[in-house]
Parts: sequence; C-alpha cells; structure tokens
Amino acid sequence: MNTQAVNIAVVEGKTITSTTELRSNPQGKPAVIKAIPNGKYILAEGENGVAPENITIKRVGKNLHIALEGTDPDQPQVIIEDFFDNQGQLVGVAEDGTYHEYICSDADQDHSAAFLMDGESSPQVLGADKLSGFDGLIAGSGIGWFWPALLGLAGLGLAGALLGA
Repeated sequence: MNTQAVNIAVVEGKTITSTTELRSNPQGKPAVIKAIPNGKYILAEGENGVAPENITIKRVGKNLHIALEGTDPDQPQVIIEDFFDNQGQLVGVAEDGTYHEYICSDADQDHSAAFLMDGESSPQVLGADKLSGFDGLIAGSGIGWFWPALLGLAGLGLAGALLGA
C-alpha cells in the first residue's frame, strides 16, 4: 500500500469547497463527504498532487465508497454520501498536469461509477481522455496550502502541453 498522503477535494463549479486528507490506516474510520449536485471529486497524493494510479469504488445504496490501492473495498478510505443522486465525477491529475476522469480498468461500461449496481465494486484507473473545464479553479475560504499548489502544478502542466504542441 502506498504511504503517501492522499487528499480529496470537492469542487463545485469553479470553487474547491472542501478538502480532506484520507486515512492511510485501513482500520480507521473513513472520511465522509456529502455529495453536491454535479460535484467533481479530485483525488491527489503526495506533494506533487498527482492522482493515485489505482482505486476501487463500490456502490452501497446511494453512496460511493472509495478504497485506495492495496486496501479492501469493504474498508473504504472515503464515502461520498448520496453520490448516485447527484451525478458526480471522480477526477485525478496526471503527471503532465492534465485532469482525467477515473474509468473502469476492464473497459466494461457496466463497471463505470454511473452504472454500478448496489453492492458491486469496480477497479478504476485514470482515463486517457483529458477533461476540460478545470482551468481557473479557485480555493474557497479555509482551504490549505496544498490545493493552491496543486492548481499551480496543473497550470504548469497545461502550459507545458501547450508549449510542446
């Protein structure tokens, strides 16, 4: 299991409204986040803010359970309450600073977050398609230093991608 700190940020529109550091201890209580309509949930690990490579998601009623690589999906690190009532999106930042949605690793559409049946789990990886609409994100009040740094990293990645094109 990876020992780097993993954080999750909740994005509403263009504003990061909250951030939570996820526990690395599998026996601890999971972080619980209340879903927001059309919310984006950005996972990032370590000081560079790159997304965890592999996660496992599980649908439990209307809630989405997220387990980090090397942990049991039945002992999630985070629960997003009412995720399936709010059309949310799990997102991560690739090493080049671009945003990508998490997709099912077996390419079976039935295993994507939107189509999971109650009680089903699915391994997820960052998809290849870059997401737009994450430029100009701002940190809401009370957001620590980590997320502005992440936003800077993503901006540098986008600038590098544009310069390299």
